[in-house]
Amino acid sequence: MTDSHSVLFTDLRAILVEELRFPAAQITPTAPVHDLEFDSLARMELSVALEHRLGICVLPETLHAVETLHDIITLVQVAMTPSAPPAGDPE
Repeated sequence: MTDSHSVLFTDLRAILVEELRFPAAQITPTAPVHDLEFDSLARMELSVALEHRLGICVLPETLHAVETLHDIITLVQVAMTPSAPPAGDPE
């Protein structure tokens, strides 16, 4: 995992544990989101938390396509790219 991935994983892990109340022991980069019971409400909450904490927009609909936490990190990286539309925005 690159340094930027490590930093983003730390941020994502904090959001998932502190705000969404997922068990910390289950939060790994390769954790399948279905194992975390990552439902539509969790996707919406994560989308809002990413906007508040990191100032980025990742659409909840886009989070439906992810399979692992690493996939979420990739979406966050795309959303953090200057001039990027919201991750998942069909431009």
